[in-house]
Amino acid sequence: MSGLQIREIEVKGVVTKSNLPVCQYSVNPYVGCTHGCRYCYASFMKRFTGHQEPWGTFLDVKLWPEIRNPKKYQGSELFISSVTDPYQPQEEKYRRTRALLEQLKESGAKLSIATKSDLILRDLDLIRTFPEVRVSWSINTLDEGFKEDMDKAVSIKRRLAAMEAFHKAGVRTTCFVSPIFPGITDVKAIIRRVRGQAFEGMRRRGKFLVIILRSGDRIILHLRMTGCLLLTPADYPEEKHTHIVLRTDKGKELRFSDTRRFGRFWLISLAGIIPQRLSFFIERNEISPEEYLEKKGKDYRNTPFLQVYGHEGDPCPICGASLRRMVIGGRSSTYCPHCQENL
Repeated sequence: MSGLQIREIEVKGVVTKSNLPVCQYSVNPYVGCTHGCRYCYASFMKRFTGHQEPWGTFLDVKLWPEIRNPKKYQGSELFISSVTDPYQPQEEKYRRTRALLEQLKESGAKLSIATKSDLILRDLDLIRTFPEVRVSWSINTLDEGFKEDMDKAVSIKRRLAAMEAFHKAGVRTTCFVSPIFPGITDVKAIIRRVRGQAFEGMRRRGKFLVIILRSGDRIILHLRMTGCLLLTPADYPEEKHTHIVLRTDKGKELRFSDTRRFGRFWLISLAGIIPQRLSFFIERNEISPEEYLEKKGKDYRNTPFLQVYGHEGDPCPICGASLRRMVIGGRSSTYCPHCQENL
């Protein structure tokens, strides 16, 4: 690649703590990225590294001391990488990402890897040894000509082939459709090529609800004052002000509604922190949670689907433990002391 400036730099470490919602640590084996994507959000890193060259024309290869205690990351989520591609072409020579994986082997860390390359196939044998790992490929078009205008990474065909190989090997995979170019990105066509999303679980961080997808991506919700999340049969009448509907293959729908539009709903991708209003945003009317228990809890609209709220003393629908109610600052909440022991 003509005009490319590469240098090796010594660093004290390669694993850094992160405030990203998708991980506890971020890992970047390189500074810069020779894929040179025209739309890359990571180009802002230039001002912190002293580089004046155009994005995509420089690369710093990090040399770090061997990780002495990889077990310290057991159970933690490590994101490889947040501001570079760990499998850009120069990785074939310098093998810094391979070295990182070898040093983290048997650490028990949870890995999320984001790339635009099929060079990652070289490390499939090693990646499979991690107990929890997810690999994401960025694909925002199926038009190879347009792709050539946007980045210097491998073809879309090769990315899809690599994704399929990892999927067949039993590794969780995802297709990250971003950025979306209006009139160019055919989201439906891309989705037809890669299917299989599923809900893996839900957890709480502060006042945020985090829905974990099989791909490793996250749906982040903040209900605020009037937001409400409901799991209902697909044929159940839709309430007013239902903004978002996620349809499952089990005949159920996860619905997000908010009377006063205070609540927030984001899709967070492993390939970067990209908050998005989902493309299937539905503008309708809605009702507030307070209305669900109108007339002191008698049947009203969605009351039959409230399995915890208002059921103090009843068995938890998941584990059977007795539900409890607590009051903080004059407001109450019903919860399961077994399933939600960390609250």
